[in-house]
Amino acid sequence: MTLVLLPNGTQTELGEADSRVVAVLPGALATVHRVELPGLTDKQARAAARLIVGEASLSPVEALHVAIGADDDGWRTVVAVERDVVAALLATLAEEGVDPDAVVPAALLLTRPVDGAVQATIGDETIVRTSTSAYVAESGLAELLGDTPAILSDAERDDAIAAAVATPEVDLRQGAFARSRRWTIDWVAARRLGRLAVVLLILTVAIELIAVARIDATAKRIERANAAAAMPASAPRALPLAGMAVAAVAATPGTEIASLSVDGAGALRVIVRGQNAAALDQAQARLAGSGVRISAGPTAMTDGRASRDFTVGAP
Repeated sequence: MTLVLLPNGTQTELGEADSRVVAVLPGALATVHRVELPGLTDKQARAAARLIVGEASLSPVEALHVAIGADDDGWRTVVAVERDVVAALLATLAEEGVDPDAVVPAALLLTRPVDGAVQATIGDETIVRTSTSAYVAESGLAELLGDTPAILSDAERDDAIAAAVATPEVDLRQGAFARSRRWTIDWVAARRLGRLAVVLLILTVAIELIAVARIDATAKRIERANAAAAMPASAPRALPLAGMAVAAVAATPGTEIASLSVDGAGALRVIVRGQNAAALDQAQARLAGSGVRISAGPTAMTDGRASRDFTVGAP
């Protein structure tokens, strides 16, 4: 239900759909204009309306609060009122603990007729409304303006007021006097956002863990590749040569292999021991017969046994 605060200090409750407070500004304190402002945004229309109203007002435009209504096929209802008047009204209401949802001029509480004029008493004022203007009726003013208003019944007046406060044609609470927005917490939305934040956190941590795992796996692959690259490439090629050397020595009685090694060029170095130099000559001949390249060092005697150093390479 909307609580309407009338200029004469009375209050009335209208409607049942909402719980709003609408303050009514005395009609004598505001001037109402009907201005053609096609194709403009609200901000542009308000600026244009200030220029138009300022030219027709006795007060400096800086001292005026200019409010506009919605676009109606290029036409807008424009209300001009002294800034100090609106500020004083809101301050007085604030002292009483009231912050009205809207402030409506009394002249706009009557529905704008398509043609002709209508008249009704609101509070202590008699309001006349035509298709192009709205004003407080004074003695002989309507006749001077050429208006012959139809008098509304109390029921028609109340219906018009109810419609006007439900959807104000012009609300003075705009621009510098716009009502401060009250923020409320939507706990359902807050819980949803909280769950979403948790999911995002989990996903972020999971992505980081996956990235770390991939980096670790890549590092291990690089480490294995480096280790493989560090192995002597000649060792695999020397294996067949070692097999031939072992076979030649094993087939020669009285001989044995003292050591096997591979040099950087892939050649196999074999030290063979035997009972005497003749046995070493037989082992050398067998190895040479395998088709490999072989070079032999001098025969050395140690503890009564002969030894010889052979270098074996691929043919």
